[in-house]
Amino acid sequence: PIMKTNPDAGVLISGHGALNKGLIAVLMNKPVKDFWTGIFMGNCAVNIFEISGDGIKHTDECVYFYPHE
Repeated sequence: PIMKTNPDAGVLISGHGALNKGLIAVLMNKPVKDFWTGIFMGNCAVNIFEISGDGIKHTDECVYFYPHE
């Protein structure tokens, strides 16, 4: 597993809105009724998670690295 061979590695998962919301819901153990909650994810929105022995933390939600509206 990557955590053993390179514990500081980053992993990029790319997808569209519904897939991204689904991944966030699973990672954060959200109930189905809260599937669409949270900030709207526009094009190229980045969500950042930290995964450690203590679990998963959603550190940044919908960060953009370019000017947008």
